[in-house]
Amino acid sequence: MSDSGGKGRSRLPVIDTLEIPIMERKQLLAASALAAVLGATMSAPATAAEKEKCYGVAKAGQNDCKGNDHSCAGQASKDMDKGEWKFVPAGTCAKMGGAMKPM
Repeated sequence: MSDSGGKGRSRLPVIDTLEIPIMERKQLLAASALAAVLGATMSAPATAAEKEKCYGVAKAGQNDCKGNDHSCAGQASKDMDKGEWKFVPAGTCAKMGGAMKPM
């Protein structure tokens, strides 16, 4: 009789131990996702305030977003194209020979 009681007791802790880590993983995943979303939204305004679009200063393949002939970053075909732009530190565009609007 002590054998059946021992088997019954040993099964319950094993089931409980398997269920707890699964729940902890779900909570950890949810917390990580929330932290990533909050981190991305909190850092975006700081970047926008410190950077500005500057046209005519991007080298070929180093533009930050869509231009006249394409709709993706990194697709500028020539250096210093007046229709291509990239983000630069605020206040430096004119010093680099660029413009705040397409030239």
